[in-house]
Amino acid sequence: MKVWLNGNLIPENEAALPIQEEGIRYGNGLFETLRVYQGKPFLLARHIARMHLSAKTLGFKPVFGESRLTAAANDLICQNSVEEGVLRLYCTAKNTWITSSPQVPYGKDLSETGIHAMVSPVYRNETSPLVTLKTFNYLENILLKQKALSLGFQEALLVNSKGNLAEGTASNIFLVKNRVLVTPCAASGILPGITREVVLDLAEKNHIKTEVREVPAGELRAGDELFLTNSLMEVMPLVCIENKPVGSGKPGPVTRHLSMAYRELRQQMA
Repeated sequence: MKVWLNGNLIPENEAALPIQEEGIRYGNGLFETLRVYQGKPFLLARHIARMHLSAKTLGFKPVFGESRLTAAANDLICQNSVEEGVLRLYCTAKNTWITSSPQVPYGKDLSETGIHAMVSPVYRNETSPLVTLKTFNYLENILLKQKALSLGFQEALLVNSKGNLAEGTASNIFLVKNRVLVTPCAASGILPGITREVVLDLAEKNHIKTEVREVPAGELRAGDELFLTNSLMEVMPLVCIENKPVGSGKPGPVTRHLSMAYRELRQQMA
């Protein structure tokens, strides 16, 4: 497999970064993860825009602009013959690189049956300046996800210091109550995901009432349906929390409807 590093396509095992680079030493860098469908990166422009906006927050200007990164991403996908897979972009003040892989961590069976999650005992700090940025400093989320997996769950859900729902370790949370779609607001301490934005747009187009607000943690177990979103899992039904079924214990009608709408959208854009 090849990678794109600072303007060059090179074999993955030949890629090297300076060990004194601040992004490597202190995690002062950004990354984006997105799906590849039919050989095309899905919603690439949105991911690049978010990465560039986040770079401004961190105080540096990315070396490569949108047009160069778009061309690089498509070249890499072609070179690696990735028809269905994952694309990742990385950016520090001095270095930019892109990787691709034909492996997708979530199978189709999971999207049909749903996943199980636990509620993390660790609180999300909603006042942190990093919470809205997708930085290299991802260790807390990794540790919480590992803990969840070790206990037989696929995700860990985080509550903030005010007792409100925040997000999963790698996902945004949606709940459905009386056919109203509810998701935590940005002030709850979340990374506002690209897929989250798309799902909210799809809900509006499909005349599904939505509420973006602070969500007390108690509402989690009272939801008729729950689902999670990110670029890799798309719309993922959450059917059980700590061995207690959500609603019927199966993907609900609103979840299924939005999942289908999301798939139709990506097919239209392919």
